Amino acid sequence: MCMHLLPDFRAPWYVDALQMALIPLTHHHMYRIIYLWWILLASTNAFAEPCPLPTTGAGEPYLTLADLPNRELRLLLNEYMFAHSWTTHAEAVAAGFRLGDQVYGQILKSGSKFRPEKTDAWRRAYRTSERREFFKQLPAQADPAALSPTVVDWTLRVCLARGIWSKVKVLNDCRFVFAAGAVADDTSSSKVRPLRFEVHGARCAGWPRRPLSSAGDEVQCVRSGDSEVSLELATDRAGITRQSLPAINHIEVPPEPVQEQNTSRNESEIITLSKSRDYFLFQLGKGCPHCALYAADVRPSEPGALILRATTVSSTRGGWQPCPAGLRCGVQEFSPPDNSLISGCEGLAVCRVWRLAETDADASDVIQLDYQKAPRTACRNCPINMDFESAHKQWVEQREKALARCETFADSPAQTIPPGPTN
Repeated sequence: MCMHLLPDFRAPWYVDALQMALIPLTHHHMYRIIYLWWILLASTNAFAEPCPLPTTGAGEPYLTLADLPNRELRLLLNEYMFAHSWTTHAEAVAAGFRLGDQVYGQILKSGSKFRPEKTDAWRRAYRTSERREFFKQLPAQADPAALSPTVVDWTLRVCLARGIWSKVKVLNDCRFVFAAGAVADDTSSSKVRPLRFEVHGARCAGWPRRPLSSAGDEVQCVRSGDSEVSLELATDRAGITRQSLPAINHIEVPPEPVQEQNTSRNESEIITLSKSRDYFLFQLGKGCPHCALYAADVRPSEPGALILRATTVSSTRGGWQPCPAGLRCGVQEFSPPDNSLISGCEGLAVCRVWRLAETDADASDVIQLDYQKAPRTACRNCPINMDFESAHKQWVEQREKALARCETFADSPAQTIPPGPTN
């Protein structure tokens, strides 16, 4: 096994050697530009922007590590591995690494042990590399022996993730696409390979077994239920990239609109009838040459109301007699308009009043009608100023949308990605 580590272009010995090699060429204009460019490269960190601190007031070693380039951070992690002698993958996980990370050149798996021959090969390759020269240039605060599992986790998940991009494209409530790739500038000298693809709250197609490219790869995913979704893609050289989707907030279905009949209180109404204005001659009296039977129809002023009872409050006397007038009328005082043989008008919309006139003089009556207003159809749970049909149609649409939820299933195990084709 062979491990290649690039020299530290910022190291003083390297800059001095570079200057000595290039000074003789500076008499030419083009070589002078190349010389200045190399000096600038040697004095500039590969990442000008520090990686985010875990907390606002975080101190050392976070402050120092945040400013280090990825190359030196990986060196620190290698030195951290070298300083320990783990025999099981669980020990490496407890030290800050995660399943799918590469330790001693071996991918961490649940319940596995390190193969001694591979661990020894990794140690020999690392021991004979240029690590000591690099290590001399690291700040004192960046002591691999002082790294804690928390710092290791932060280094891997935050700082070393800066070489990867990822995004999520939502197709609909239940389907989305996860895409990820390598930042072009960070993969110019080495390939970034995926190690582990972990999804919670959804199910995705398997991540491709090939190095990440700047164009990226994408996989189709299906959300499980309506809970939050998290996605994590870990790599061997560029850390981890994460994406998440918030839980789906379904519209709460309002109560169903219902049509109902509202009954009202009983009402009373006083009606004044005039013989000359309101009554009509029904027939002349039988066996009474000077008698005549008169009738008038009365109804409540409230449309659709039903009469409960009709009573006479007052009536002109002296030749103007309420029926049956000693049975001379042949009918009762109040009756249905279409059946004079029935007494009373309960449940009717119209009531006929009967009078026997013994003279031609004008007369009048005061009639009281007790009635109940017609039941009105009302819409319970309807939006203001919306009729029942429109309200119920809107409610059905809301219910269907709320019930159209994504299928729920268990999370799949994290995908550990073995080395694949290099193209």
